Amino acid sequence: MKKIINGRVYNTATATLIQSKTKEKLYLSRGGKWFLIAPGHRYPDYWYEFPINSREYLIPIGGMMASTWLNENNFQEEFRKYFPEVCSVLELHSKKRTKRFAHFSESSKKNMIWN
Repeated sequence: MKKIINGRVYNTATATLIQSKTKEKLYLSRGGKWFLIAPGHRYPDYWYEFPINSREYLIPIGGMMASTWLNENNFQEEFRKYFPEVCSVLELHSKKRTKRFAHFSESSKKNMIWN
């Protein structure tokens, strides 16, 4: 399945399937863009724009939403792999409680920005 949205290509054939849960699949494109394939009722703010068929929708998301999706669905291995700086901040925060910021690498900053 391939869609072009705002000049960006989202293609499940060439993207990496990061993880799936029930009827949702999280992908990372070759260009570094995150997207979900999911039932529309789970994401009412997005579903109407990019239908794939009558039940599934392509939902472009940013790194922040992707990291949240992984963390909330208990995919800790993938969360640590794709967002190591976030894990470092969370571990640091849980250990010291007073440290509330961290320096992110440029690639991590790009991943954390919404599309």
